[in-house]
Amino acid sequence: MFCKHCGNRVPDNAVFCDNCGSRIDRTVNPPSPQSRYAAQAPAPVNVRYVVQQPEKPRRRSNAGLIVALSIVGTLFIVGLIVVFGVLIPALRGAVGPGVDPLPTQSVRATETPKPSAKWLAAGDTVSAGYTHTVAVAEGGRAYSTRYTPDDANPDFGQCDLDDWRDIVAISAGDYHTVGLRSDGTVVACGRNDEGQCSVSKWRDITAISAGYMHTVGLKSDGTVVACGMNGDGQCGVEGWRNIIAISAGTYHTVGLKADGTVVACGSNEFGQCDMEYWSGVTAISAGCYHTVALSSDGFVWSTEIIDPYGLDILCGQNDVEDWYFAVAVAAGGFHTLALLQDGTVIACGSNEFGQCSVEGWRNIVAISAGTYHSVGLRSDGTVVSCGSNELGQCRTGDWFGVALPPSSGKDH
Repeated sequence: MFCKHCGNRVPDNAVFCDNCGSRIDRTVNPPSPQSRYAAQAPAPVNVRYVVQQPEKPRRRSNAGLIVALSIVGTLFIVGLIVVFGVLIPALRGAVGPGVDPLPTQSVRATETPKPSAKWLAAGDTVSAGYTHTVAVAEGGRAYSTRYTPDDANPDFGQCDLDDWRDIVAISAGDYHTVGLRSDGTVVACGRNDEGQCSVSKWRDITAISAGYMHTVGLKSDGTVVACGMNGDGQCGVEGWRNIIAISAGTYHTVGLKADGTVVACGSNEFGQCDMEYWSGVTAISAGCYHTVALSSDGFVWSTEIIDPYGLDILCGQNDVEDWYFAVAVAAGGFHTLALLQDGTVIACGSNEFGQCSVEGWRNIVAISAGTYHSVGLRSDGTVVSCGSNELGQCRTGDWFGVALPPSSGKDH
């Protein structure tokens, strides 16, 4: 018999358990510890060995980071708008008129700047020829030097400009003068034995240039017309297209195309038309035996001069390799001029008559090179000149109120 309280084995006749002192209940015979444990044991089951996969870590969400970055980016853009849209314009106004601490104009590097025909040596508001100098006065009138003819240079009436009106550009040849009116028509006076003054029917002209004994005109559609002497093909411009500037030399003509390349026709005996590889050109000028050009980066180029007949024409007029910061060029008979950004002028070539004596010129906005003389237009509308004055071609000292070219930044 066993005690129901502690499970201790007691004698069958025991009244109390000698282990826990409990009274022996003879009505209940508790199970033995073995049978109790057996009863509590779980029923046998078939155990399968299952490999439990480890729980994958839960990916952290980046939504908060994305939202934060979006807010920062938005604030940055708003800040840029405020700085460039409000603060900088206000700063410009605070600095004062005419001062821009942050220039806003930009030019694409691949884009060739389009030149203005007003910067050309010929066809501008001031022009030097062989026997005379001419200019456009404010109000559309025209000036000419007082021509002093001699036996070798008779008077052909190339200075008879008193009746000209509404002139916006002018060009002096050797013995004739051509003027462009504001309505696109052209007038001319002087020697006309080769038809170089036969321009009365020209229309829609935007630029003009007078050579030795021929005249060329640029039309608004980019084509070119010509009249006068054509013995060397200097008037062979019929097929020219997309032209934006022209210049007539002694026996040749050059044209600047919109893409910055140059075309030429006429005599090439001295290499004056060898410019087929030029590009990025912004201005041109044709002289007697050479052609010069202004590149888009401010450098000056010249054709190589050859002298197959031994005429002694090489005077250094093409020694322009070191010229830069130029804004205009002019080719004369045996010399070359360049106008620099600071309003000064440089020259090379023959200085037999002092046509290269331009060291003291200041505040120049336009230049022109004649056969043996040079002229420069100042920003105040007066004109300076140097070189041969045998025929009075340098008598410009009393001129005033000469119209300034639009490219000078002044009113025309």
